[in-house]
Amino acid sequence: MHPIAASANAVLARVLNDLAETTNGLPDQALDWAPAPGQNSIAVLVRHSLAATPFLWGWAAGIPADRRAYFEGERATAFRTAGVTAAALTAAIDSARAELAAILERVTDQTLAAKAAWDWPDGGTPDGGELLIHAIGHLREHTAHAGLTRDLWLAAHKA
Repeated sequence: MHPIAASANAVLARVLNDLAETTNGLPDQALDWAPAPGQNSIAVLVRHSLAATPFLWGWAAGIPADRRAYFEGERATAFRTAGVTAAALTAAIDSARAELAAILERVTDQTLAAKAAWDWPDGGTPDGGELLIHAIGHLREHTAHAGLTRDLWLAAHKA
């Protein structure tokens, strides 16, 4: 594995452990709870994170996916997540570990330097290295958001 990809994989392991921890010990109804209208639930945050990371890392590894299809398919579906169990989310996180490690096996100097076929909203075109780093930041951000949502649910539902 490319050294940068190996480092990303090490960070990924820690972040996915943290993400899995957000569901531990919660009743399933807590996974669909949102702290306010228009906010995302833990289930949505987990599913969105697990959809976005392979999409972004695929580009970093020379496995480009259609961005529009991703936005209209996997991403849109993730934001409609409801009614999943903690066990199902844990299984999805565990499955993502292997899927993402397999993607990282394909990272090379060339794929890290290659530009995506699309631009960020600000007009810049990311390369594979930027997408690798961006995906880790995005995953970490939503993991923290899920943890905060868990804490808010626990505070709102004290026995």
